Amino acid sequence: MVSSNEPNCYGSKSHERFYVFDCAKNVIMDKAVLKLLAEIAILGSNNAQTKPAQVIIDALKLTHDGHEIAVTTQALNEFNQGKFDLAANTLMPWCDQQPAGVAHGLLAMVFWQWGKNSDAERVCRKVIDEAQEPTAKELASQILQQMGVTI
Repeated sequence: MVSSNEPNCYGSKSHERFYVFDCAKNVIMDKAVLKLLAEIAILGSNNAQTKPAQVIIDALKLTHDGHEIAVTTQALNEFNQGKFDLAANTLMPWCDQQPAGVAHGLLAMVFWQWGKNSDAERVCRKVIDEAQEPTAKELASQILQQMGVTI
């Protein structure tokens, strides 16, 4: 039995969606679990299972620590569907507010595949100059090499 001071995760039929959302917002998952869920979503997206992937992405958005993972996974799902404009629009607000990292490398990849090479090069150079993560720097370097740009 749930006391009146505790959140009711079940709710009544008419409020079921509200309660599920309210409880999911308070979910705290280990980063490894979040990353595993993101990998599952990307595998699904890579295999044309974009709707199931979107369900996982939506769940990631509801977790306490999963926002960055959800943003990048959402963008990869859109990228895999060839929706480069949506992928860029998903990533840009995050990238504008966060230090250079893997999400920026992904944004550069989106720009490159979208044919916006000057934007891709600009973002890659920012990642190479500013990112702390070796993975992000490597991604940016590989994109520039694929574009034929001297690093």
